[in-house]
Amino acid sequence: MTTHTITIPIRRPIMLANDQRRWHWTRVRQAKSDMQHEVWAYAKKARIPKLTTPIRVQFTWHAPDLRPRDADGLGPFAKAALDAIVHAGLIPDDSWTHVLNVATAIDYDPTNPRIDITIEEIA
Repeated sequence: MTTHTITIPIRRPIMLANDQRRWHWTRVRQAKSDMQHEVWAYAKKARIPKLTTPIRVQFTWHAPDLRPRDADGLGPFAKAALDAIVHAGLIPDDSWTHVLNVATAIDYDPTNPRIDITIEEIA
């Protein structure tokens, strides 16, 4: 099994689940587009080859502080990131036949806040 990591150096995801619920649809659409572009650019920068599917994907937000956060709040970011991974040509699509599992987690790293997208090829 091969593992690849895409690191997005941001303090906070552009949009969390609570933001998605509260914002106007045009703002949500723009945030999703911004997230997709950001992940696409860092995926290309990481020079990850076309992946053998199926895969597992782990999203870990290394938050800059210890505020209470829900790990499932990363859902909108994870969805946009998977779309970007497809757009980058790493996988054919993000259906269940190619992406078996998506997990989210939050960790604490005050010196290097970021989001790590860890992709594990299962086949």
